[in-house]
Amino acid sequence: MELSKRVPARVLVALVGVLVLLVTGCGSAAETSERIVASSTTTVPPAPTTTLGEPLQNTSGASARVAAAFAALEQGRPYRVATSAGQVLEIAVLGIDQTQELDSSRPTSILEVNADGDSYFFVDMGPVLAPLVAGLPDIAAKVDATHLEIWVSRDRMVIDATGYQPIADLNPGQDLGPYAPGVGFIDLEALGGLGGQELVEALIGSSALDPVQMAEQLPSRLGAVTEDPEDPGVFRAQASYGDVVRAMGGDVVSLSRGLAVGIAPTIRLSVDELAGFYQHFYEATPTEVVITITDDGAISSIGMTTDMSGIYEAAFDPDSGLDIGLSAGELADTQRMFADSVNVIETLSVFELDDSITIDPPDGDLEDRTGAAATFFAELVAD
Repeated sequence: MELSKRVPARVLVALVGVLVLLVTGCGSAAETSERIVASSTTTVPPAPTTTLGEPLQNTSGASARVAAAFAALEQGRPYRVATSAGQVLEIAVLGIDQTQELDSSRPTSILEVNADGDSYFFVDMGPVLAPLVAGLPDIAAKVDATHLEIWVSRDRMVIDATGYQPIADLNPGQDLGPYAPGVGFIDLEALGGLGGQELVEALIGSSALDPVQMAEQLPSRLGAVTEDPEDPGVFRAQASYGDVVRAMGGDVVSLSRGLAVGIAPTIRLSVDELAGFYQHFYEATPTEVVITITDDGAISSIGMTTDMSGIYEAAFDPDSGLDIGLSAGELADTQRMFADSVNVIETLSVFELDDSITIDPPDGDLEDRTGAAATFFAELVAD
């Protein structure tokens, strides 16, 4: 029997939005060509952490060299991180066959931080969004130009969302809140508990890779580290996707919640229910980590590959915790329909220490978007 006759229409409509992960960095925002919404941060009960392999605890060989390279990162040094993303997505039952090539010459996000801790973000959404509407060349060309710029200091955030115009054009009735095309500022102190880095993560996900935090977190979360015998300076290890997100400065609860907030109401699930599903899946999913170290012992890049293909079968498992309105037989049939689906996410973060970095946000008579941000997040963040 055809899928549309076995699965409720509300589930079919939202399947891609629920299950497809589109990355802008280490972390993601759930987006489709018909409805693009921002992520938010809040709290759901934490799932148990599962670190794959034995944690890096020894001080010999490859592990010691990787640990030393991370330890060489200095607190307070200006730095730049350019993250590129790619994804292979094949869901035959839904007619989806998309490949977003990882293109290091066009990073999906760039982060710069100066010596004072002020930061600048450039997020290029074109490589992620354009493939979604590849069959509509005129629209794809416009969406390919979608981007966002954010400057953050201790008490102020400036957002240039001029590059969000293609999204506004596709969603004329959508309230984009602080994303509305134009340039404005947000008074972080006026937002109370949600401000600074927390607000940045809510706006753009966990693309804000902090090398110092990574140096403190990632080595202890890796499994056994081995050096590529054919490529000296290239080290390979494994960790759970959840541990990788945490080590790269993100929060698994926030990531899961951010995805669920925009999707759960569409398929009549509670946000907690869907966020819990995401979180448990991430904690149990392995990520292959490739660390490149220069001849002088400095970290050059971090590459990660995560096979998320199992999320489809997991969503239709009777023990998924998701009540999507299917009988046991329908769940089994649907699992089989998605059994050959492929969803592989790849990211490459290249970073450098650069003492010349300065952060110069736009000034002048900017629109005050503090109220819009407060309203926007009041609607997205659960009590």
